[in-house]
Amino acid sequence: RISAAIIKDSAVSQQTSITVQVFNGVVLLVGQAPTQTLMQQAEKLASSVQNVKKLHNQIRLGAPLSASVVANDAWLASKVKTQLIADKRIDGLHIEIEVENSEVFLMGIVSEKESNIAVDITRNIKGVKQVIKAFEYT
Repeated sequence: RISAAIIKDSAVSQQTSITVQVFNGVVLLVGQAPTQTLMQQAEKLASSVQNVKKLHNQIRLGAPLSASVVANDAWLASKVKTQLIADKRIDGLHIEIEVENSEVFLMGIVSEKESNIAVDITRNIKGVKQVIKAFEYT
C-alpha cells in the first residue's frame, strides 16, 4: 500500500528512487531524492497508510544509484544474510536486510543481545560502510 501511494504521486514516483521495506508495521524508506521536499512528501505518503507503527526515513539527498552500485548492494546483502544465518547465536532468518549504497539496514523483532550480535557481524563484513538498526525489541 505504501509503494502504491508513492507511485500515485507523480512527482515522487518520477523524480525519486525509493525502496519500501515493511516488517510488522515498521516501515523503512531508503533511496534517493533530488530535493528535501520530495523526501518529506515520500515520508508523508508512507505515514498516511493505515497500520504504520513506526517509520524510518533513510532517503538520502541525491541522484539514483548507478547499476554497478545496485549490483554491489545485492551482493553485499547476500553476504550479510549468509553470515547472519550461519551464526548460531541468533536466528538470522528473522532479520530483514536492506542495503543501499553499502549502508546496511537491519529490521526484525529481536532481543537487545541479538541486535548487538547482528550489528557486530554485519559491521565486520568487508564493504559495509554503515549499519543502521530498525529493530523492534522483545
